[in-house]
Amino acid sequence: MRNDEIKIEKDDFYPSIKFFNKKIVREAINNAIAHRNYRSSGEVFIKQYPTKLSFVNPGGFPLGVTLDNILNVSVSRNRLLSDVLSKTAEVERSGQGIDTIYFYSISEGKGIPDYTQSDDFQVVLDISGIVQDKAFAKFIGIAQNNKEKPVKLGVNEVIILDKIRLNQDKSQLNNKILKSLLDKGLIETIGKTRNLKYILSKDYYSFINQEGIYSSVIPLTEEQIHSFILNHFKKFGSVNF
Repeated sequence: MRNDEIKIEKDDFYPSIKFFNKKIVREAINNAIAHRNYRSSGEVFIKQYPTKLSFVNPGGFPLGVTLDNILNVSVSRNRLLSDVLSKTAEVERSGQGIDTIYFYSISEGKGIPDYTQSDDFQVVLDISGIVQDKAFAKFIGIAQNNKEKPVKLGVNEVIILDKIRLNQDKSQLNNKILKSLLDKGLIETIGKTRNLKYILSKDYYSFINQEGIYSSVIPLTEEQIHSFILNHFKKFGSVNF
């Protein structure tokens, strides 16, 4: 399988990212084998395209698993096979494989894994090889690999960070996770009460060379407002509205 690299920075300050992360590929293959419906005569297919990998296995999702709860519900269609794979260290702990796929896909700036082509007869997992947001990948990578104070992130935290990056409705964000990310300095708040909004910390805006956007959305402090008004009076002597 051809697996080129995507450079995050020209000066190699931050390492490159492979088109297809080996941990994602391993878990996707193992999930297809362990959770397929062996009563079906269909085969497991792995298809490589220029910008994605597609994993197809027969049988649809196990009973009780849907697109909405795939990260929260762990159901094994073939428990014995899953246990064997787990004991041979070929898969993550039971129920952790999907977490791994989501975690690395989002952390590398490639967005969430795509299961939307799945139906009652087959599970289709599309993994993108395109880094959609290099700055976000760098933002997550540096936070986790900081030598002085590394930040340990879980799959639910990187999902929330990605939702904030995409400016999704704050009502969809888990308050406990938001507090954790605030404590870790990865996000900030602007506004108050009903107008409260979450944004990624200033480091992200530095990585995308849009510090001006960051400054424009951060409200002025009372001291800064007084300073601005005083400077205006010094220059013009009055204020006209």
